Order: sequence, then C-alpha cells, then structure tokens
Amino acid sequence: GVGLRVIHEGRLGFASTTDLRDPARLVEMAAASAEFGDEALFDFPPQPAGLEAPETWDDRVPAVPTERLVEMGRDGLEMSLKASDAYLHGCGVSRSTHAQRILSTAGLDFRQRSTHMSASVGIQEITDAGFLHVYEFKGWGQALDSVEDLARDVLGKMRQASVVVPARLEAMPMIFTPK
Repeated sequence: GVGLRVIHEGRLGFASTTDLRDPARLVEMAAASAEFGDEALFDFPPQPAGLEAPETWDDRVPAVPTERLVEMGRDGLEMSLKASDAYLHGCGVSRSTHAQRILSTAGLDFRQRSTHMSASVGIQEITDAGFLHVYEFKGWGQALDSVEDLARDVLGKMRQASVVVPARLEAMPMIFTPK
C-alpha cells in the first residue's frame, strides 16, 4: 500500500490505499482530509546535504522460504507441547519488507528499504485457581533461524510461575515477576 501526507491550505491531510491504479484519487483523498487536519505549524525541509539512509536491508530476510517460517513455528510449538499438553500454546514467525520514499515540494527526496523478522512464543495455563499467560517476543531487521530461545525462556517462566505463593490480605508494597 501507499500512504500520502500533505499540507493543503495550511492543514495536514493523510490518505492511504492499496489500489495503486489511480494515484490522483489518493492525492484528492489526502487533500480532502486536510479540511479536518491539524494546522501545519512547520514547512517540509529541503534535501539536506550528505543525507544517506541507514543500512536496514538484509537480503537473507526475503530469502527465507515460507516453509521455513512454518517449520520454526512448529519447532517452538513442539518444544512447549513436550512440557505439558495441558497448556494452550501459540507460536508465530513472520517476515516483511518495506520501501518508503519521502518527497516534498521543498526538494526533499529520500528513499529507504528495510526488512523485518519477528517471532513470538506464548503459553497459557487455565486452572480453577486462575489464568496465567507467559510470552516472549523478538523482532529486528535481520534474519532469524530459530525460536528455540524464546520457547526455552517461556518454559522457564512457566516453571517459575508454577510456584504458588499465598498472598497476605494486607497491603503489599511489591510486585511479583518471574525474573
């Protein structure tokens, strides 16, 4: 998709679309939304000398096959299932690529591409005594090859949380966390 931010008649406007067949329509929508936008208390900057995009692209990320993402997710689920089939388990792995270009009527023309991979592992335990949800998440611009570290961390937190400590009925000036 594409997002467009404009200053129209001194006000900020924004529109986005996934239909790239009619860019003029996107401009019209952004200009129309400016009627309701905040006052633009700034001007777009010109192109700064020596501006370079930071390196945020990793060729390995888009090269990770979907089958590998599924395999990593399955590995995380299998690790947590071995601990207890009474838990509710969840594992997600994703990858994405992004491209952005910032243009302004003042001469700014900036382009950047980036990659991102993320993974999460979560376990829930529901008992008569209560509900426990533990999860770990990681995400960054480089390729990842496993979720085993997340699954290990979550399982460790579940073991720590399995120790029930009776709460006193008086005010307690502390918070219990698994770490």
